[in-house]
Amino acid sequence: MTKWMLIALLAGLAVGCAVASAPDGERDEPADTATLGADAVKTGPELSTELTETWRKQKALKVPTWLDEQPGPDVELRALHDGEYLYVFARWADATESTEKKGWAYREGKWQKLKGDEDRIAFAFNISSPAFDKDGCAGACHEGDFRVTDKGGKVDIWHWKAARGGMFSHADDQRLTDAAENPRGDDAGKSAYSNNQNAEGTAPARIWKQDADTAGAFNADTSIELPADWTPAADYRVPSILLRAPEGSRGDIQARGSCKDGHWQVMLKRKLDTGHDDDAVFKVGEEITFSLSVFDDTGAVTGDEHAVSGPIKLVLKR
Repeated sequence: MTKWMLIALLAGLAVGCAVASAPDGERDEPADTATLGADAVKTGPELSTELTETWRKQKALKVPTWLDEQPGPDVELRALHDGEYLYVFARWADATESTEKKGWAYREGKWQKLKGDEDRIAFAFNISSPAFDKDGCAGACHEGDFRVTDKGGKVDIWHWKAARGGMFSHADDQRLTDAAENPRGDDAGKSAYSNNQNAEGTAPARIWKQDADTAGAFNADTSIELPADWTPAADYRVPSILLRAPEGSRGDIQARGSCKDGHWQVMLKRKLDTGHDDDAVFKVGEEITFSLSVFDDTGAVTGDEHAVSGPIKLVLKR
């Protein structure tokens, strides 16, 4: 058993999407450090969830994940860069699409919060943690909480969230440090989402417009304020998340995602150098260590809810 896998089994990380199981929980162990190559292209691909010919021509890296002692989903990764932006395409199996995250439903004459969370995938890119370079996030980020274990260490997190903007516009840009307080937090700026609830938390603040596409983005353009004198039909549903345009460093990562044929397909796009000190810098001809985690309809409270990969090297080719 490799060192990163042992640490993952003992510590756990936050990830989770659908689980592609193997017989008796067995799976060939990966090499200590896999490598994802990002080919150079003149013009980067359009931000889309389609596995286009451009992506199909790229060699995919199959990354195994582990949740406790059981195999999690294999994540198929592809990467490209155009000298200005890095593009990442991720695909993994998930038998159940989870996108509501405790949405609202009108039942028995009142508003109720539904159970269930959202599917997610998170990429952690090393900025300044020697421990992360060696063991990935499972070794560097977990000692009973979400924290970088070596002094001065910093990790850049790309957190794609199905319910909170990831399907339509952005992934959350976050960071992990060794700080005594709030080591895991958000980059400076404003997120791509806010809570859709009234001041008392007893009902949504906004509902779908009558002619809105309820399979699309729920935002200020597709919603209206909840009318005071309006009674919804039984089981009327509305998201608990209102999407919006992000601001600052927190909005650096553009994203699209869709679930089709039992798989999530997610594309992410970010500048190689955002100019923000809370972001990793990607340099052509150099490598950077990252790891990923997958969440299947779950939150990230203890770090034991998701599957985790080992360390992976990303190389931006010339």
